[in-house]
Amino acid sequence: MNYLLLLLFALDKAELARIDDTVKAAIKSGQAPGAVVVVWHHGKVVYRKAFGTRAPDEPMTVDTIFDLASLTKPVATAAAMMKLIEAGKVRLNDPVSKYIIGFKEGITLEHLLLHTSGLPAGSATSHFESGREEMLKHLVTLSLKAEPGKKFVYSDLGFILLGVILEKVVGESLDRFCSKQIFEPLAMSDTTFCPAGTLRPRIAPTEKGLRGQVHDPRARVMGGVAGHAGLFGTADDLIKFTEALLADKLLKPAGTKLFTTPRDVPGGQRTLGWDAKTSYSSNRGTLFAGFGHSGFTGTSLWIDPPSQTAVIVLTSRLQNMKGNVLKLRSEVATIAAKAVLNKGEPKP
Repeated sequence: MNYLLLLLFALDKAELARIDDTVKAAIKSGQAPGAVVVVWHHGKVVYRKAFGTRAPDEPMTVDTIFDLASLTKPVATAAAMMKLIEAGKVRLNDPVSKYIIGFKEGITLEHLLLHTSGLPAGSATSHFESGREEMLKHLVTLSLKAEPGKKFVYSDLGFILLGVILEKVVGESLDRFCSKQIFEPLAMSDTTFCPAGTLRPRIAPTEKGLRGQVHDPRARVMGGVAGHAGLFGTADDLIKFTEALLADKLLKPAGTKLFTTPRDVPGGQRTLGWDAKTSYSSNRGTLFAGFGHSGFTGTSLWIDPPSQTAVIVLTSRLQNMKGNVLKLRSEVATIAAKAVLNKGEPKP
């Protein structure tokens, strides 16, 4: 992921307004049919606009609901696991075999959260069509790509397992637990798995006209609720999540620190559920420490705690199968950073 150093100390509104032309150019070139972009800084939304269309002949609106894809991992599954850790119901060093009989020894919940379990990235959709028990039998027999802890392999399967483990521990479904423990308390009223039909008009379709059904095929055959994908939501709700997380209202301070502190993994850095970068240093010391995630459907959230900043770019790029928003995300975040660098600390 190509994320930026968001060293935001003051706001250059003219610079921030350059996001408009950047997004419009991306839409014109076919990167996505539309987008919602939000920049949040020190408790305030300093930029919030919708561009293009969310569906043919439907204008994009700022309250459009998107298939968040892999943002499900940190915003739902990892956050929910942190709730259990904070409550003392599970521990990071618990072996997966404690919860799934016959699972390979040596793999812990921490390995799953950091994508260092050695599990492969994915598996055939057919392995998920015959119910949970058959799925688990398949996952138990999978060969590892590496010894646990020795290699970073981004794995949907690891987060599918985390969702299953959570359900075993709490005795209820992942979606119900997340609603009660995260989304409802934070007033994230448009964030949900399996969105109700009443929300359909505001949902941006994905590939093949899927509207309100999760795009990810494994999550879809699992009924729309899975640890790796299935969550739908809006940019405004992601801001509510960000504000609560940074204000220690989602978790207690020790839990927030555990959840969001970057740590070294083979080949890079992660937090528990997020991509991460620790620092960009100068003679003034460490200037940056942040974390974020993206989703296959064209979604992204990046949070920089030191500067109290977040950048959200939500698109439904799969309406155009050639859509690629990597460049757009990078350019938007670069502009957001420059908007304040020009007014605050000198650029390092």
